Amino acid sequence: MALTELARALSSPPPTTVRGRLRKLADLGILERRREAGFAGAVELELTAAGTALIPVAGALQSWLEQSPQGSLTLGTISAKGAISALTEGWSTAVVRVLSATPLSLTQLNRLISGVSYPSLERRITAMRMCGHIERVASKDRGTPYGVTNWLRDSTGAVVAATRWERKYAPGALGSLSRLDVEAILLLSIPRIRLPEARSGVCRLVFELHRGSSGPELVGLTVRVEAGRAVTWAAQLTGDASAWAVGSVSAWLDALVSGDSDWLELGGDLGFAKDLVEGLSGILRQAEPDPPPQPEVGQISLITQKP
Repeated sequence: MALTELARALSSPPPTTVRGRLRKLADLGILERRREAGFAGAVELELTAAGTALIPVAGALQSWLEQSPQGSLTLGTISAKGAISALTEGWSTAVVRVLSATPLSLTQLNRLISGVSYPSLERRITAMRMCGHIERVASKDRGTPYGVTNWLRDSTGAVVAATRWERKYAPGALGSLSRLDVEAILLLSIPRIRLPEARSGVCRLVFELHRGSSGPELVGLTVRVEAGRAVTWAAQLTGDASAWAVGSVSAWLDALVSGDSDWLELGGDLGFAKDLVEGLSGILRQAEPDPPPQPEVGQISLITQKP
């Protein structure tokens, strides 16, 4: 549509606001400007392939916001921006990764996460708690441990969709997916998986993170399933397994978004591995409301985070 049509459709916001947003979207390759034939200086705006692919990402984010424990939120509102900001800040400082494994107090988090000052960590914890990402957990020990909420677990669908889009359409603006990112996605999602009751066994979910000439770094989770439910899971890839699924980050993102395990290399009990991948994809696309079980995740190693 033409710029004037777009302005009317947006209820005529300030022209400077429209121009600024359009310039940013054009710089990201999300839309393009075309000279309108027969009218000197007239411009039409059109979504590119990247822009069209961004629509379901926005849909996934909006679906997650609508599940907020504070009441349904709408993209673009102050409350939605606060929830998204708290999520990204918690993710980038490894708070999400650490708490996805086990509830911890602020003091314990401060000991595990370096490169972030105690006051900064406290502000992030407060923001996440106020938004409903984390909650206080009852404990007999000193201090107040915080655990992740089901709403934070549900955020992985939007995170995966956005990461997949960024890797394909804005690779220069995105750093490499890290071990902490992969583990956080899996640790948040695995507890909500529901498979057929006949499914039991141990499966390794392996991401190949490329590290230049040194070869791929293998990261992921080992999951034990009994009667269709994940009962234990840990961020390690050792020990015996009855099935496994291995693939690059791109292959995993495609598999998780589409639910198609053909993107991955499966081994052992192929039916079990396929069901687990498809179950994980289903959780990311539409999380179940049941509260997750409490796993035994073992010790958490020291996490070094760059400032």
